[in-house]
Amino acid sequence: MNEHVLVIGGTGMLRDTTLWLLEKGYHVSVIGRTSMKHQQLQKQTLHKEKLHSIKLDYYNTPLLLQEIKKVIQQYGPISIVVCWIRSDAISSLKVICNIIQQTTDKQWKLYHIQSSTKFFKKETILVPDNCLYRSIFLGFILENNQSRWLTHDEISNGVIECIKNDPPESIVGTVTPWEKRPSY
Repeated sequence: MNEHVLVIGGTGMLRDTTLWLLEKGYHVSVIGRTSMKHQQLQKQTLHKEKLHSIKLDYYNTPLLLQEIKKVIQQYGPISIVVCWIRSDAISSLKVICNIIQQTTDKQWKLYHIQSSTKFFKKETILVPDNCLYRSIFLGFILENNQSRWLTHDEISNGVIECIKNDPPESIVGTVTPWEKRPSY
């Protein structure tokens, strides 16, 4: 398999998703700010030749544009984007969508991971015609009349299930009853 996946947040809470994609044979380009986390990820995979680190802050739009173009040139068009990005950085997601649209006419998928609050106040994300948009909302867990936020393992496993089953909209954990959500 020579498909190319871009993961934003793939050195942190989506680390296990990144490792799973590598196990499945994808070339995986990972955006993250911290060199140490990129190095740890390299140590955790047997597929080092398929893991491509993009060390940058996605708020730096010119650098983001440059680096995405570079990995597309090196490893081919991106067929899947798994994206955990802050809502105030949606413009960075739009830049990524535009680059992919310019580099492929094939259909590709965007798995947009969002916080539980976005489930009730959905954002409209305009994507290119050749993009299949998938929303994944991160909720919470109810246990013994108490609630807690999802762990990184639960998030990654939930995202993996969403990629396998490919529904248009998913919730990892639960978002109801909303008044039972954990406090920050």
